[in-house]
Amino acid sequence: MVPMTEVGTILDAVAEDVESRFAGYEPADVRSITYTVYADWRGHDAVRFRIILADRPGHELHEAIELEEIDDALVKESRSRGIARIPYTEFATESEHAESVDDGGMCTSPGPQV
Repeated sequence: MVPMTEVGTILDAVAEDVESRFAGYEPADVRSITYTVYADWRGHDAVRFRIILADRPGHELHEAIELEEIDDALVKESRSRGIARIPYTEFATESEHAESVDDGGMCTSPGPQV
C-alpha cells in the first residue's frame, strides 16, 4: 500500500497523464481531471475523480460507452502506480461544472483533501 504522504503526488500524476491523453479526444474531450481522497460511505479508502468534458454543440449528452475508456484509464493508471483506494468517477461538462460551482455544489481542486 502506498503511504498517505505519497498518494497525492501519485494521483496528481495519474490525473495529469490521463487528462493529457484524452485532451481533444473524440467523442469526449477532457478539459480537466481533479480528485478528492476520502473514506466512502462504508469507511473504505476511496478516491473520487471528477472529469470535466468540453461542452458539445447543442448540449448533446455523452453516452456512457463514450466515457468508459476514460474511466478505465484512470483506474488502470491508479492501480499500476500502487493506489489501492476504491475509485469513483464523476463526469460533468464545462457548463454543468460551472452551474454546480455557481450553486454551491461540488467543486474539487487538484490534490488530496482528507
